Amino acid sequence: MEVLGATRQTVPASETYTLMQRGGVDAVSFPYTYAHVSYKINELAAWYTSNMSPGTSECPMVINKTAYDALPPQYQDLLLGLKDEVTQVMIDKYVAADAKNLPEFEKTMTKIVYDDATLQQFADVAGKPVWDKWVADNKDKFDAQGVLDRLWELVNEAKSM
Repeated sequence: MEVLGATRQTVPASETYTLMQRGGVDAVSFPYTYAHVSYKINELAAWYTSNMSPGTSECPMVINKTAYDALPPQYQDLLLGLKDEVTQVMIDKYVAADAKNLPEFEKTMTKIVYDDATLQQFADVAGKPVWDKWVADNKDKFDAQGVLDRLWELVNEAKSM
């Protein structure tokens, strides 16, 4: 989005409402609708994009490596064995929140839908140059192209859900 002229501003989520209310930001990007509702952004927003994710903070699941390494093997196995189930529960909760929140968004906000040509133009102008630079900057550190390829596999899997 910066390539398209936006200014990225990372702030604590709890400050986004006040920033929007006072005109400090024009738009907010959160993961899924639940976060917009949790921080009441939907009360201020006049529009939302329905088929474009302009970039957002991730929702990672993390484990402290030192603490993990200190666990007995059976607990390490338990945590790793639950990873897929926990991920699916998280996705299911996001889907359920979207099913509830999107109809409410449609009542109070303008729904913006980009056509395929515009989405491709965004990707060509603002996406691909960023991805290509990231791969070039990191290719000597690790398999950057492999990481990007895997990311796209995951994105395409998520789209088919």
